[in-house]
Amino acid sequence: MLQDFSGQNLRGRSFRGTNLTGANFSYADLPGVDFTNAKLRGTKFTGAKTGLQCHWVIGRVFMTLSVQGGIMLMLLSLVAIILIQIISQNL
Repeated sequence: MLQDFSGQNLRGRSFRGTNLTGANFSYADLPGVDFTNAKLRGTKFTGAKTGLQCHWVIGRVFMTLSVQGGIMLMLLSLVAIILIQIISQNL
């Protein structure tokens, strides 16, 4: 039986070691999903949204810039991240 996850919000979910042969993830929201050792033969990802979850990106930027002491650069980077998020959600 083929699994249909199309259009679903699956952020942060784990499919570790799962057989997903022929599954449909088209237009699903997949940031932070773990597909480690999953079987993905014939799996569809058309239009799926992927990438790091926003809080991970912000946390990494904050840690990197605060260690280097670039407070102004950190603030500008956070504004850029927020704008990118807003723009990408409107596409």
